Amino acid sequence: RIIDLPTDLPSEVTAQNVMGHLRSLYHIANSNVVPALGHGNRDIGGPGFNASRDYVLDQLRGHTDFDVSIQYFPFLLARVVGTPVLGVVGGETFSYRSDFREMSNGGFSGEITARGMAVGFGCTAADYASFVPGSISIAQRGGCSFLEIGRAAQQYGASACVVANNEAGVLNGRLGEPQEGALVTIPVVGTTTEIGEELIALVVRALKRCFALPPCSCCSVCV
Repeated sequence: RIIDLPTDLPSEVTAQNVMGHLRSLYHIANSNVVPALGHGNRDIGGPGFNASRDYVLDQLRGHTDFDVSIQYFPFLLARVVGTPVLGVVGGETFSYRSDFREMSNGGFSGEITARGMAVGFGCTAADYASFVPGSISIAQRGGCSFLEIGRAAQQYGASACVVANNEAGVLNGRLGEPQEGALVTIPVVGTTTEIGEELIALVVRALKRCFALPPCSCCSVCV
């Protein structure tokens, strides 16, 4: 039946009716699986979002006297396309989502291979005092926000930034709001504490080898 608003609103907004809509939206999410995530969602811009929009439109058009239309507007959206890869040249490749994850809202797309350098918390100029531009900075979580770590890495010439967690599990962070993260145009990823420690240990060993080799040999050490 057509609902007369606002007269019918108090009687129509019941727990049973609300749960019915929630179940429908839940079904829409489960029916729109995102391969990269391994589960469905209703994320904006995806098929689950479009199906949710259509469901709301159908409900309003079929059960109210609203004059419904769709309005379009631009917005920033950072999304992972494909499966990110993090690894050591000639060595281990880490597992996406269990060992490392991208920092959401970043503006990077592409591939980076470079030498790694530890930068402590990676927040200040002092952390980058001996940093070689073009290298990948390896920072530890805890000194400042993820956005500030990403900004500092970019400012001091890092080609990418790896941030190691300081608690159990993989670091799942974001570079501030979309309009802020979009200005960080280098890749920034978070890892587990163990992966971060492993990468830093590799950097230390690489530097020790470089002291005994001609400077150009350091260029082939990629972490």
